[in-house]
Amino acid sequence: MTPVPDDEPRPSFYAAPLTEEERAVLEEARKIQGIDEEIAMLRFTLRRHFASRPRPGALAKDAAALANALAVRHRLNPKSTHDLAEHVTQALQDLAEQIIPNLPFPDDL
Repeated sequence: MTPVPDDEPRPSFYAAPLTEEERAVLEEARKIQGIDEEIAMLRFTLRRHFASRPRPGALAKDAAALANALAVRHRLNPKSTHDLAEHVTQALQDLAEQIIPNLPFPDDL
């Protein structure tokens, strides 16, 4: 595939079967930098699942997706390993609190 200048629309392998409306949404999605919005949607999905009392396997799958997205964000914009561990720990604690309310966690994790 020939490179296309940044100011021109790029052809997309995935766009062919899409409707015009879906193509517009795909083009808008291409403009987003980083993965913060995806992480927010994963958190939203987890929260929605808690309300619907899902199977534990579904929660584990969504929690793993969130942990992976946090790790990817860390690799794309490296800060420190401690920050990543802190974010993943907090996400998992939030998940555990939804599953088992009032679960005690040590403060030094």
